[in-house]
Amino acid sequence: MPFLEERKLPRGFALQLPGDPVKRVYFLRRGFASILIEIGTRTMEVGLVGREGMLGLPAALGSEIAPYRAVVREDVHAYQVSVERFKELISTHPSLGAVMLRYLQAGVAQITHTAFANAHLTIAQRLARWLLMAHDRVDDDTIRVTHAVLSDALGVQRPGVTLALHELEGDRSIRSVHRAVIILDRDSLIARTFGSYGPAEAAYRQLLGPRA
Repeated sequence: MPFLEERKLPRGFALQLPGDPVKRVYFLRRGFASILIEIGTRTMEVGLVGREGMLGLPAALGSEIAPYRAVVREDVHAYQVSVERFKELISTHPSLGAVMLRYLQAGVAQITHTAFANAHLTIAQRLARWLLMAHDRVDDDTIRVTHAVLSDALGVQRPGVTLALHELEGDRSIRSVHRAVIILDRDSLIARTFGSYGPAEAAYRQLLGPRA
């Protein structure tokens, strides 16, 4: 705590850019960010990070160039610390390094299930999973998100996002309003995810404790 600096970061702020040196590690307290890969002109989200997690771990483990883009999706309150200082803390506190490795393993579980969802699920099923993951990381039932952000996250065109939203509204799982989605029925959304939501979250709790 003595080395952490509190930051407020607005929606759309780029926490990391691919190819840039990583200078800071962020521990999110509120809000969430997307981890995105970009190949050519195509973009797809491979992970969400909120108050359960952090950004910058690869740099702390020796990779000093960001391999992905990390963008704030819901206004973030975070603690930040320089990579250099964080490396010092890990070297002098092995228990901190052990926690970081468990968090890395939990992140791999999330990415693995995202890959499954992207390969095998419909857009509506993938959207249901994304909304559940976002809902886990905010304090109410309203996810402040635009069609453009959902298109970016899911790697699909906006008309596909619109149709998927209408499909989820049809069974009253959600209500789509201007620049936001309101969660009405989590159980209905979970049923739509074909098992792709839940295992990664359970792995996180197993690795980092039930309080997480």
